[in-house]
Amino acid sequence: MSAASLPPPEPAAAPQKAPAKRRVSLARLRRALELLDSHSTFLITSHISPDGDAIGSALALRHLLADRGKQAQVVLQDPVPAEYVGLPGADQIAQTPPDIPAEVAIVVDCENLGRVGALGPAVERCGDLLVLDHHLSSGRFGRLELRETASAACAELLYRLVRLADGLTPEIAECLMAGLVLDTGGFRFPNVTPTTLRVAAKLVETGAQIPRLYQSIYENRSFSATKLLGLALASTRSALEGNVTYAV
Repeated sequence: MSAASLPPPEPAAAPQKAPAKRRVSLARLRRALELLDSHSTFLITSHISPDGDAIGSALALRHLLADRGKQAQVVLQDPVPAEYVGLPGADQIAQTPPDIPAEVAIVVDCENLGRVGALGPAVERCGDLLVLDHHLSSGRFGRLELRETASAACAELLYRLVRLADGLTPEIAECLMAGLVLDTGGFRFPNVTPTTLRVAAKLVETGAQIPRLYQSIYENRSFSATKLLGLALASTRSALEGNVTYAV
């Protein structure tokens, strides 16, 4: 085939644009608050292998509901990691859902229902479902879903709901700060925005202790984890003139 008869090259594909970061509207926050105020019993859960944002957001929500005279239980499939057991209310987190389904299930920090693990059926038995999250998701799974991808953590979104309810307390501030500290890497990650820092400042004003949380999350290490780190460091190798370091 001659060069003249070759088909023209296909045009280069346009570069994919990152999805726009979204903020939840004030109207949707008000709808969520109305849902909370119109029911009495709640089941709060989050993803398997819970981290600081999952646990902190769930506990903050439980405190908010309890302060408004509601019955709320945080139930997680997996145990609370040692670095978060000092959060207010962490000792009341259960791993088995109550026998009687709650009026409303609330799922925090989850992009889909499968992420709650074995608690999925308990969530589905509840009468209604509210979702609060900051991750991208391919589809909705709650009747009312507040998904704020512009937030650095679910705790940042939940702060807006707490402020709307005029419910910020030192206990809630501490729980929300745990979520911010974890999901921002101690405010070092690129997801930190001026809004994130303003939220953090308000939480500190209310009583949250960043140094204590940072030490618990990032500087305390169990004996077994220290041994594992030692093994990894002992087997460290470098390559490409020191530009790549790896453990074998």
